[in-house]
This record gives sequence, structure tokens and C-alpha cells, in this order.
Amino acid sequence: MVIGQEFVTQHPVDLEMMQKTFSLGMNDYLIFQVKSKIATVRDIRYLQDAYGNIFVSLKHKANDAHGRWEVFRGESIEQKDLLFSVKQSSVFQLVSSKVKCIPTFYTRQKSVPDFRIEGAFIDSSCTIYLGNSNTIVAHRHQQHNLKSTIRWKTIFK
Repeated sequence: MVIGQEFVTQHPVDLEMMQKTFSLGMNDYLIFQVKSKIATVRDIRYLQDAYGNIFVSLKHKANDAHGRWEVFRGESIEQKDLLFSVKQSSVFQLVSSKVKCIPTFYTRQKSVPDFRIEGAFIDSSCTIYLGNSNTIVAHRHQQHNLKSTIRWKTIFK
């Protein structure tokens, strides 16, 4: 469990991403929000629940050719609170993209990442797999219709 038991469901849930908010279903019920601090030099974003409680911080690593993002527990960006990092598997990826999700204990305890993310840049889709298996944990696809274009909506399953 990377984040918390409160985010686990027994059945698949469709999440819609609209600009900087995540919502559930057609009623736009807010579940998560991504926030950033306006006056900051670092590229840090915060994922918070509908009540404003921050549960992870996302920090973009400057000067990293693989586009690495680090995810920390709570509002912290200290290495002791690092949960995992995500990076592209190759520096040069034009059409398809493979991303590695690397937990903090990855290099010390095991040689297989907890998650593998594969997707295509052109159609803005990706699939998240469990480790190196073909077990799908989540899927993201861009919905292409007039409503989604106006509202910039992406569906996560």
C-alpha cells in the first residue's frame, strides 16, 4: 500500500480529470485536487482530497533527462518521506512511452518495480500494470468529443 487504505475500492471506479481536479462520474463529485503554490521556484504540486487535506507532494526533478517526478508523503519534500519516483524509461520517446514507477526501497530490496506504466503520447492514453506482469491496475484514456474538448476531460479506470 503506497498511499493509504482509504483509497482502495473493491470494484473499478471511473475518475474524470478536468483541468486541475479529479471528479467521480457524471455529477462532478470532487475526490482529488492538484494544487501548486503560486510564488515558488521549484515545480512542486500537492494532491489533496475534497476537504483540502494534502496526502502527497509531487516534485519535478530539475535537470533530469528522464523527466523524473518524486512523490512524497504529505506536504514534505524531504528524502526521508519519499514514497516513489516515476521516470521515462528512455530519454528519446516520440510515439510510445514507457514509464517506470520506482519505490524508494527498489534498489535495496528488489529488482522489479511495483508498477509499470505504458502509453502512447499521440492518443494521450496509458495503462498501469502490476510490476512486470500483464495485470492491469489502472487505465487512462482521453475522451474525444465536444464536451471533453471544452472541459478538457480525461478518464481514469
